[in-house]
Amino acid sequence: MMGCYPLLFFIVKQSIEIDTDNKLYRYGVDLAGFSFGKWQKLPEIQYVSVFNAQYRSYIDGDSGDYDINYRTEVNLVHGKNRKMTVWVGMSTKHAFNTANYFAENLDLSVLDATKRPFVWLAK
Repeated sequence: MMGCYPLLFFIVKQSIEIDTDNKLYRYGVDLAGFSFGKWQKLPEIQYVSVFNAQYRSYIDGDSGDYDINYRTEVNLVHGKNRKMTVWVGMSTKHAFNTANYFAENLDLSVLDATKRPFVWLAK
């Protein structure tokens, strides 16, 4: 039975789903292609943010050595700078496609924070 637990790592994933038509979202768990989670009302989103986030990958736990990697994140920003991360990956092009999808479907502006100075993109 213990041999099955590593397999769960590959078939169970955390997810977020957003229904832009009904303005609902749910954090859930995907298990072998099926999603589970409670739908909730989407908070009032102020804007969509695209930025490069820094991640550290520790090489050796004893020495403290690490590599620094960058990934692009797309966040829906609401409240007092609270964020809902909706996409993380290596492709900036895909990140902006995702941001534009949410901007169009939720009538929002996109903040390009991938470089300084930050720029608001035209709708």
